[in-house]
Amino acid sequence: MNPSEIPKPYLHLTMILSIDEIFRLSAYLKGREYYFRNVEYEQTEAFQEIQKVFGSKHKAWLVYSTFAQLPNKKDRQVHFSDISRLKDGDIRDTIRREYNGYNATALAIKYGYSDRYVRRLVEGISKSQAMVYDGQLQIEDFLNAQ
Repeated sequence: MNPSEIPKPYLHLTMILSIDEIFRLSAYLKGREYYFRNVEYEQTEAFQEIQKVFGSKHKAWLVYSTFAQLPNKKDRQVHFSDISRLKDGDIRDTIRREYNGYNATALAIKYGYSDRYVRRLVEGISKSQAMVYDGQLQIEDFLNAQ
């Protein structure tokens, strides 16, 4: 997986954690939101939860301080989403292969992604490049039949 595919806030952590550690953190903290401050970090719930993930005060301090030192205060309020799906590059490739120009919503439902995400994923694949099923009529078939 390419680190550039990792969304905020995890992108800030790519310099100090491995991709697998970032996935472990996201799985444990998914759905939670914390505000990271520069004071008394060991007393905060965020620090304690991060320490549970890694079992190390040092690693928890690295993660906590990375967020607490962000220059924009708005960035210090972090909502942790589950990014485990990003690990599944194969699923994204499968969606691109199965896309036929008209089935983005069906693929979104089939693979558990949002319709918007699937449409962004297949962006740039024209309907003429999309997968054609056996027996599926093309516009050329209709025009040439006359």
